[in-house]
Amino acid sequence: MRRIHPALAKLRKIVAAWPETNERLSHGAPTFWGGKKTFANFHVDHHGDGRVAIWCKASFEQQARGEPLVAADTASARPGDRVFFVRSREAAKAFPGKFAPVDAAILGIVDGVELDSPEDPE
Repeated sequence: MRRIHPALAKLRKIVAAWPETNERLSHGAPTFWGGKKTFANFHVDHHGDGRVAIWCKASFEQQARGEPLVAADTASARPGDRVFFVRSREAAKAFPGKFAPVDAAILGIVDGVELDSPEDPE
């Protein structure tokens, strides 16, 4: 018999208290649904990262307000610097060999921007 991870058991207990929710496997992971839409996934060792994670969707309102995100700085940027950053899975790849639980990673500092102008026809 397969043992249930304690974090999954706790998540199931929380979700069970909400109306009109259910759990089904999606892509091999326990996935929680409200009606026809998913709102959370539970992962253990996803892509070999060795972590336990609960992925929850943020509402459009939360995203539009600019909720804080966790960003790792690999470029030693200072306040006010213009930076180049990546989000999502690419952010974690900024740290080879380690899983970084971040939303974004700063990969470089922008020194300047040059825009090409159209050729003068004269």
